[in-house]
Amino acid sequence: MSEYKKRIFISGVLAVILVALLAGASYYLIPPETIPPPSPKPMPTATPPKPTPPLPGTPTPIPIPMPTPPKPPRIPVRVEVVSTEGFSYTEMGYSRPRKVLVLHQGSSGNITLTIHSEENETHTIHLSFFVISMWESRDMEGVKCRFEPLTLDLKPKGKAESTLILKAASDAANGLYFPVISVYVEGLGEYQQSLDLPILVFPRTPAYIFTVVEGRYPTPPTPPTPETTVTPPPPPPPFPTPPPTPPPPKPYIPEIEVKRGGETYLIFYIEHPVVMRNPKLTLNLTYEAGTLPNGINAEITYNPLKVVQNPSIESSILVTLKADPEAKEGNYRIVARGSVDGITYERVFNLKVVK
Repeated sequence: MSEYKKRIFISGVLAVILVALLAGASYYLIPPETIPPPSPKPMPTATPPKPTPPLPGTPTPIPIPMPTPPKPPRIPVRVEVVSTEGFSYTEMGYSRPRKVLVLHQGSSGNITLTIHSEENETHTIHLSFFVISMWESRDMEGVKCRFEPLTLDLKPKGKAESTLILKAASDAANGLYFPVISVYVEGLGEYQQSLDLPILVFPRTPAYIFTVVEGRYPTPPTPPTPETTVTPPPPPPPFPTPPPTPPPPKPYIPEIEVKRGGETYLIFYIEHPVVMRNPKLTLNLTYEAGTLPNGINAEITYNPLKVVQNPSIESSILVTLKADPEAKEGNYRIVARGSVDGITYERVFNLKVVK
């Protein structure tokens, strides 16, 4: 190799070595470029569905506000029956008998009342009396009523007394009435309270008054629900226990006493939930084999209460039981079966014959 070619070869080798040395030095002297991490992208927000516009001609529904329940009426007074005088007494009812005042024609009776104030103010009150029927208030025919005193001053949370005096004329009509006391409070208005103390105007005192609410026509049966193939899933355990069905009220069986050679009285007071003009009434009394005991006779009078609350919806039956002087003493279970225009009813009582 010539000297010239040898120098060129050596120069090339040295240039390659120099470039390699400079590259290694730059790796340590110049730091590598830092690559930034990728930035998090925001999650897309769900866009609520747009309401479907109503079809042309469809009215836009208007929200109806819920009505506010009315507040209970303010009752500023309360009437209490304290005592009764001048009446005879009986009972009436089906399962829970209640007391009845009996006012005979030509006699009078007093009902003492206490009026309690429920207010923290002083009030002047005025009292009035009427009897109520299904649809109207009225007076007791042939019976005069008055209060002593008629006007009272009530102190805050105080009380006062007044006496209701009832006087029946000798020709006052028979009737069974349900009295109401009306209290007019000056500045507040009129308030009414039932006495829950029926008054029977009648010449005799019955041993008992049976109440009969009949005349209901049977309700048409509900059509059966068509069967389906889908069976609803059973409720999860524990299985709920359905509430027990309350039993129907048991009829009260009164004890009726009659003396040998004497008589006693029963009244059947019948209400018709539907209006009936002159309903056809029947009543029959039986004992065991089908007849009354020997020496016991029954007389039946229809509609003895000449003035009833409303003739189209109320009727009555009077039963007079007579015992012969030779009637045998003892206790007898008597069944009374009757009907109102074909709708039957039944009442039971124990008859006790004594000396």
